[in-house]
Amino acid sequence: MEGIRRKTLNVQRKKDKKQISKWVLGIGIISTFVLPAVAFMLDLPGDLLGKTGTLGDTIGGITSPILSLVGSVLLYIALTDQIEANNLLSVQIEEAKEDGKIQRELEHISELYRLFEKSIESFPYEEKQFDEMRKRHYVTIYNGTIALTHFVDHLLMSDDDPHDDHKHTADSGVKEFRSIIKNAELLIDRVSNSHVTPEDKRFYKNLILHRISYNLSPDFERIPAERKMRIRCEACGEEHGSFPVVLFNAIEELRAKIEALNVDAQN
Repeated sequence: MEGIRRKTLNVQRKKDKKQISKWVLGIGIISTFVLPAVAFMLDLPGDLLGKTGTLGDTIGGITSPILSLVGSVLLYIALTDQIEANNLLSVQIEEAKEDGKIQRELEHISELYRLFEKSIESFPYEEKQFDEMRKRHYVTIYNGTIALTHFVDHLLMSDDDPHDDHKHTADSGVKEFRSIIKNAELLIDRVSNSHVTPEDKRFYKNLILHRISYNLSPDFERIPAERKMRIRCEACGEEHGSFPVVLFNAIEELRAKIEALNVDAQN
């Protein structure tokens, strides 16, 4: 909007100056012919021209100041036009640099989001099960969002102490899960500190929030009714059930971070 307003004002100024130039030039031309004629039509002494010089000197003496004034005015208008053109060019160069900077920021954000998505899509999970008919164990390997769903469900159904940070931080699945959260934090910070448009910020905010809600957050509605009674932890009072506190807090902080992201203005 600012660029459009500036261009409109520049166009209007050029029109005004063009109009002024036409008036100055027209008045100068008319004066150049009219004033000498008026001077000779006046009832002056007969020997005036002999005393004041030749006919050319008389006409030159009358018209020269007019032409000089007209030339000075037109030169001033031309110089101011040139100065404004140079200023406009400088503004356009700065705008082009800013547009290039925003484009690079948008590309960087896009790369970070692809990295965030890739960390989700490549998440691995092995589920060990027992075949009652064959009386043997077998392993099912999952990847991506399905793997995350099974992993989160496994944590929800676990009987491990959710406050045992040492046990959970040593688990490879938990490490992968925290890596996804870390990628999301980097992405949110990059979007927050960027100069991209509010529309782009809103777009990425909604994408990240969707991923957090449907791929990372535990769904307590899926757990059996008998376990729902144990959602509120007696140790800390939080409703995380058997879901590890180290992950539960990280997800809550991540959600608060993305919801606090200001998408209504550029930095």
